[in-house]
Amino acid sequence: MIAKSEARIDEAAFSQACHTIYSPETMTRLLWDAVPVLKSCDFRITDVKPGYAETRLPLNHATTNQHGTHQAALISLSADYTGGMALTTAFAGDPLAGIHRCDQQESASLWLVGMDMRYHKPSTGHMIGTCNIDRELFRKLSRRYHNGKRVLVPLEIEFRSNGDLVATGELKYYAQTTSSLQKPSKGKISSLVEQKLKASARMIAGIRATVDGPRNIFCRVEDRVCHLECENLAKYSAGAHGILLAEKMLKKLPQLISFVRGRTEHIDATIGQLTDLKQIVLVGAGLDLRTLLHAQLRPEIQTFELDLPEMLAERQKVIDSISNMRDSNRTCVECDFLNDSISERMLSLNNFNPSLKTAFIYEGCSMYFHEETNRRMLSEIRSLMQHEDSILWVDFVSENVLGNGSVDPGIIAFLDAMVDLGEKFVFGKSDCAKFFDSLDFQTQEVISTDDFLRRKEMVGPDSVLKQYQLCVAKTR
Repeated sequence: MIAKSEARIDEAAFSQACHTIYSPETMTRLLWDAVPVLKSCDFRITDVKPGYAETRLPLNHATTNQHGTHQAALISLSADYTGGMALTTAFAGDPLAGIHRCDQQESASLWLVGMDMRYHKPSTGHMIGTCNIDRELFRKLSRRYHNGKRVLVPLEIEFRSNGDLVATGELKYYAQTTSSLQKPSKGKISSLVEQKLKASARMIAGIRATVDGPRNIFCRVEDRVCHLECENLAKYSAGAHGILLAEKMLKKLPQLISFVRGRTEHIDATIGQLTDLKQIVLVGAGLDLRTLLHAQLRPEIQTFELDLPEMLAERQKVIDSISNMRDSNRTCVECDFLNDSISERMLSLNNFNPSLKTAFIYEGCSMYFHEETNRRMLSEIRSLMQHEDSILWVDFVSENVLGNGSVDPGIIAFLDAMVDLGEKFVFGKSDCAKFFDSLDFQTQEVISTDDFLRRKEMVGPDSVLKQYQLCVAKTR
C-alpha cells in the first residue's frame, strides 16, 4: 500500500496510485469483471487523476433506446462508477473491496447511498462523464478516510455528448476502511458487513443445494423422504440470491462442490460414530438448516448455534417461515468471534453442560481468521470439552494455498479465483497434528478431502482437494 500521513496528502503518492492500481485500463478491466453489464455496454474509465475521473459511455446498440439515444438508466449506471472512481482516488492506493484482489482487512469499502439525476437533452454521440472533487474537499475526505472515520459525501457528475450538456447528477457515497467498517458501532455491525455475511452464508447454502446427495450430518438416515428434505432445506435457505451466487462461484471454482460435499459427508460420518451424544455446538451456524432435521430425528441431543446476532436473526427469519418444524432443542447463542469469548458465552447458558459428551463443529471458518484468533477460539473450545469423549471437528486448508510459493497450476488457479471473488484465505496449517498438539489436543484423524472422497469413490484425484484437511481431535 501507499504510505499515508494524517497531516498532509502526498500528491506524488496519489499520482502513483492513479497510474497503477487506479489506472483507466486497470479499473476498466476490473469493473468489467465485477459488473459484466459494464462490459456489455463497453463502458470505460478514460482518465483518472487525484480527485478526478472521466468515463465514456458509447452510443451503440447496447446503450440506446428506441429513439437512438442513451437509456436514462444506463446514464445513471455510468454516473455511479464515474463518481465512485473519483472518490476512490482519495484512498491513496488502498485497493477497493469487491474490485481489486486484496486482503479484506487492508481495503476500502465504497457504497452508493443516494442519487438525483437530471436529463437535459437527448444525446447524439458518445457520452463523456466527469466528476471533479474540489481540492480542499478532497484533502478533507482523504484525511477522514485514513483516520478510520466514515465518509459520507455528495458528488456532482455531469455528462456531455458532442460538447452538449446532456445530464447532471448529485450522487451520495459512503466510504470507510474495511477494517474500521467491521468494528461494531453501538452494538451493531455495518449494513455493508451484514450484507456480505448473509451473502456468503446464502452462497454456501446454494452450493450445498447443488451437491448431489447431501445427508443429514447429525445422524445416519437412509429414508429417501428425509434425504429430499435435506436438499430442499438447503435450497430454501439459499433462496434465489444464494443459488445465483453459488452458480457464479462454481463457474470459477468447481472444486467448491467437493469442498462442501467432503466436509458434509465427513461430519456426518464422525457424528454417526458417536454414541450417547448429548450436545452439539455449531461454531458459525450460518444458514445451514440441517439442524431442523436433527430436531425431528434426534430430540435427545441439544444443539447450540453460535454466530453474530445479525446472522442468527436472518437464520431465525428463514426458520420461522417453515411450518411443522420442531426446534425446541436448539439454542441460538450470539457471539462475535473476534471480540467475544466463546467459553464465557457458553458457560452463561443454563442448558449447556460442559461435562456432557459434546461435539464441537467448527466448519468453514478457520481459513478466514488469522492464527492468533484461531488459537484463542480453539483454546476456549478445549476448555469446554470436559467430557473425555467430547470431540472437536474442524477443517483447515494447507499453508500451500496461502500463496506462499506454490507451483501447482491447479492450486494457483484456485487461489486466483478465491482472491478475485473476495474470499482470500489468511490461515492454514500443513501439519495439523502438530498444530493440535501445540493447543494440547489429541489428534484423532486428519484426512484430505481428496483422500476421503476418493475412498468413497466420489471424486478423482485433485491437487486442490489434497490441500483441504478434515480433522477430528479430543482433549488429552
